[in-house]
Amino acid sequence: MSDVAHLKRTLDRIPRGGLAEAFYRALFAAHPDLRTLFSTDPGAMEQKFEVTLRSIVESLDRPADMAVPLRTLGQRHESYGVHPDHYRFAGEALREALRECLGETWTPDLERAWNDAYSRIVEQMTGKPTG
Repeated sequence: MSDVAHLKRTLDRIPRGGLAEAFYRALFAAHPDLRTLFSTDPGAMEQKFEVTLRSIVESLDRPADMAVPLRTLGQRHESYGVHPDHYRFAGEALREALRECLGETWTPDLERAWNDAYSRIVEQMTGKPTG
């Protein structure tokens, strides 16, 4: 099974809303100062996060299709005041949320696949390599 298929199956195992809730809980626990970047209603914010993440993962095997939308998303985040370090913080929170939601099914191989995908996503959003 390809990494993209594996990531899609991962998201399918997580109840809707669960990942976004765990993500923001982890992000704000580690970096409470980032709350000021979010003026949206928390429920709307969580829904937007989850829909966007699922859409991105669905398109990972078609990177050319996602180049412009991801760059636009990155520019929007920049206009909100997101800095390069924030992407690292978000990646850590995403891994923590996935680990929490998946429990024993979270494996080193799955973590590697998510890390690789997240790096590619951030590179397209920012136009800069993450490594």
